[in-house]
Amino acid sequence: MRNDNMKKLVLLALLAANLCCGCAHSQAQSGSGEAGATPVLETTTAKFKQDVLSSTDKPVLVDFYATWCGPCRAMSPIVDKVADKYKDKLKVFRVDIDKNPELANALRIESIPLLAVFKNGKVATAAIGQMPEQELDALVEKVLAP
Repeated sequence: MRNDNMKKLVLLALLAANLCCGCAHSQAQSGSGEAGATPVLETTTAKFKQDVLSSTDKPVLVDFYATWCGPCRAMSPIVDKVADKYKDKLKVFRVDIDKNPELANALRIESIPLLAVFKNGKVATAAIGQMPEQELDALVEKVLAP
């Protein structure tokens, strides 16, 4: 009985690890997304201040994620759609927290996916976890509203 439970857990883990098969997230990172789509760029600990905190012309949506995170992979195409929808009003970046642990620690990121909208160098709003596109739109609209 115990071995059956262990086998089920291993199968679930394998299924979760293989959820990503050429999704928009991997395409966005490699720059091979749809033609005309607004690219979501990667930022790092070294470039975060310049890319995000110093932005005064537009708010910045930041998708904090990890490649092993299933909900993060599920959010990736939604973030891509929102980036394209608000391309004239919003900048969008991704941060891989495994490649940028100093930044994740400095910002006290404990759960992912974390979607944060920065305005004038400060977090204006944020949400943790997987959400539908309409919910992410509402998060962005909250900051874009006059």
